[in-house]
Amino acid sequence: MKIKNEKNTKNLWASVGVFWNNYYKVFFGIIILVVSVFGGFFWYESLYGSTWSEEERAIYKKTKDAGINFKEDYFSKALEIVAERKTEYVKEYPELKDIFKPY
Repeated sequence: MKIKNEKNTKNLWASVGVFWNNYYKVFFGIIILVVSVFGGFFWYESLYGSTWSEEERAIYKKTKDAGINFKEDYFSKALEIVAERKTEYVKEYPELKDIFKPY
C-alpha cells in the first residue's frame, strides 16, 4: 500500500514539473501584465485623479502665499557679492613672466 502511494506522489510531482516547464512563461507573463495594469492605474490616478475640492485648494493656496516673505537685505548682500566678483573678473592684471621661457 505504501509503495503505491509513493509511486502516485512521484507521478504527481513529475506531472507538475512537466506542466511547469510547459507553461511557466505564460504564468510569469500574466503576473507581469497584472502588475503593469495595476501600476498604470495607480499612476494615472495619482496624476489625474485629484480629490481636493475647490475650497481645499483655496485654503492650500492661502497658506502657501502667506508663508512667502522676501528677505531684501540678504538679496542685496548677494547682489553686492556678485558685483564684486564681476569687477574682480573684469580687472586687468599685469602680465606675468613665463617661468619656462629663458630670458
